Amino acid sequence: KKQHDGLLFAQPLSRLTGFSSLNTNLAEMENSGLEFTLGGTPILTNDFNWTVSFNLSTNNNKIVKLTQAEVADGQYNLKVGKDRYSWYLREYAGIDQTDGRAMWYMDDANGNKVTTKAYASAKLYDTHGSALPDFFGGLNNNLTYKDFDLSIFTYFSYGGKVYDALEQALTHNGITPGQQLSREVLNAWSSTNTSSTIPRFVPVNTDLSNSASTRYLHDGSFLRVKNITLGYRLNKDWAAKAKIGNARIFLMAENPFTLARHKGLDPEQSVAGTSNNDIPNIKTLSLGLTVGF
Repeated sequence: KKQHDGLLFAQPLSRLTGFSSLNTNLAEMENSGLEFTLGGTPILTNDFNWTVSFNLSTNNNKIVKLTQAEVADGQYNLKVGKDRYSWYLREYAGIDQTDGRAMWYMDDANGNKVTTKAYASAKLYDTHGSALPDFFGGLNNNLTYKDFDLSIFTYFSYGGKVYDALEQALTHNGITPGQQLSREVLNAWSSTNTSSTIPRFVPVNTDLSNSASTRYLHDGSFLRVKNITLGYRLNKDWAAKAKIGNARIFLMAENPFTLARHKGLDPEQSVAGTSNNDIPNIKTLSLGLTVGF
């Protein structure tokens, strides 16, 4: 690594061997990236102080060696030159507006891309991007005015695809009667609603419309205000009268605002880009008091 004036240039960070899907240690993976950090104090006076820090990071991943040309590993495809989390899915092609059945893409005998209503005939493609974001980072602002202080921390991630497994489960269109459904299924295709883009709902449906495909693959970009804290430090004379060294009262909000390309799952997912239905980051509001003696 080389660092110069707040800019960190990173050569390949690591070379890892072994994958969970391979019973061998002859596979190799290379990670590299850049980290950029910038900070300063735009305003500094006797009463008012504002400091800010910003960081931006990239993480590039590449498979450099495999024991065979490629390996299908669940929803990913391992191939030399690609990254570990390249999506490997059937490509959703919408619905047939004449009957409401879901469609996917396949290659015909001439290699042309055509649609099919048979899920098993649809082709698995590895051209759907990666779960890894293009870049991510944070912005932290700290402001003080006399005895008041305010801090705001914002986190962001751009690019990368996330797979919404919960959306997949809730849009089954009748394959599992009695299971909870998404409200969007209320607008499913029917003979009186032929303009809908939601596959038809049929009890004990065998269309497989909610099977794994790019229908549930979404842009994972988001911006989230992770923390806002407003505090007031008790006047020293008042603290002395109360026979304490210092005291500070504060109001703190965690995860108060989130802007995301995809609405549904919590955008902060694991590096794999898949939702495991854990409890998402929740919004909390706290009032606190710290006392020093």
